[in-house]
Amino acid sequence: MSGYVTATGTGLCVVVVVVVVPVGDVVVLEPVVLLVGALVLVEVGVVVVVVVEVVVGVVVVVVG
Repeated sequence: MSGYVTATGTGLCVVVVVVVVPVGDVVVLEPVVLLVGALVLVEVGVVVVVVVEVVVGVVVVVVG
């Protein structure tokens, strides 16, 4: 495909959200990492932006 120029890793952003949910004597820590990347496709002056989100959830349970 001639006339196609692709660029990856544009507008890379990392967002970390920590959610604490206390249930009785059990404390649940749920850090959520949002990896937001942008894929830019340029075709003859036309710019198309595709947003890709990767969600990683880790649950840590502490019993006190």
